[in-house]
Amino acid sequence: MDDEPSLFYEFGSFRLNVQERLLEKDDELVSLTPKVFETLLVLVEHSGHVLAKDDLITRLWPDTFVEESSLTQNISLLRRALDEAPGARQYIETIPKRGYRFVADVRRLSIDTHQTTTQQSISTQLMIAAQIEEEVSDAPAPVAIAQRSSQWLTRYRIMGAAVVALILAVGLAAAYLSYRSRARRRNRVAPASIAILPF
Repeated sequence: MDDEPSLFYEFGSFRLNVQERLLEKDDELVSLTPKVFETLLVLVEHSGHVLAKDDLITRLWPDTFVEESSLTQNISLLRRALDEAPGARQYIETIPKRGYRFVADVRRLSIDTHQTTTQQSISTQLMIAAQIEEEVSDAPAPVAIAQRSSQWLTRYRIMGAAVVALILAVGLAAAYLSYRSRARRRNRVAPASIAILPF
């Protein structure tokens, strides 16, 4: 089953992946509920042909009774997902009292997934090899690395010595100021006092 070719439908800037049940616009995923996706798939598979409302309801909800409003709501959600302006007929045309027709040009593509996977694997390996070669050629030589590391080491040593010198200078200044204030206190002469005593 993995060897079966993948089926895609392309219209406008959209790509419908039938096998993965995905809708993409410019390589970005468009969020669709399962029933809305099925509605789009049925319309695209019959593009250019009018599909009656009853026929669409039977295809989308087999063995289930569903009102026409469910189909109308699906079509409305689908138009919004396709960025179709109100009243425009870019993708889906409403045929009054009959049904709907997908009017955009549709390209049907069948891609062999095994071959594609092999090609992608080879191209990935080539890209990795090219990146490794670039990294090796752009890598700095060992001598340059050693020179850079010694330069950084020298800078750190100079900065460390400057910080130590600054701390010593501040400490010495604080010690000197403390010493001077103590010396001043000692050198102060006590005021002379006279005691008067009776004879």
